[in-house]
Amino acid sequence: MKMPYIYHNHSVCLLAYHFVTCTKKRKPELEGISLDLFKQAVSKYPLTIHVGEVMPDHIHLLIQAPTTFSPAYIAKIIKGCSSRAIGKIRKDNWNGWSTGYFVTSTGGVATDTVKAYIENQKND
Repeated sequence: MKMPYIYHNHSVCLLAYHFVTCTKKRKPELEGISLDLFKQAVSKYPLTIHVGEVMPDHIHLLIQAPTTFSPAYIAKIIKGCSSRAIGKIRKDNWNGWSTGYFVTSTGGVATDTVKAYIENQKND
């Protein structure tokens, strides 16, 4: 999978992260939630969700971001924006995300491996 470079006035970057975050107490509250909800939730930010898998109690996302966004800030955006969107759908049935998350950067060579791993989550 070829990701585009991000061009700024004085820099060019290619940063991709594999994010995983779980629902609070790993409750299966994401049934019926689509990846499009996450893409729409972060659409006002310069983040690109290239691939993702929504599991009943956690999500995997492969995200491209500019250098000005730290992994912690990206996690805050993903969890905050998606939590508000899911809360509107689930009403009283949404307890939110756990406080932690997993993130790793992906090298250009490993991006296809991470993409395949995320896409095969439902098969495991």
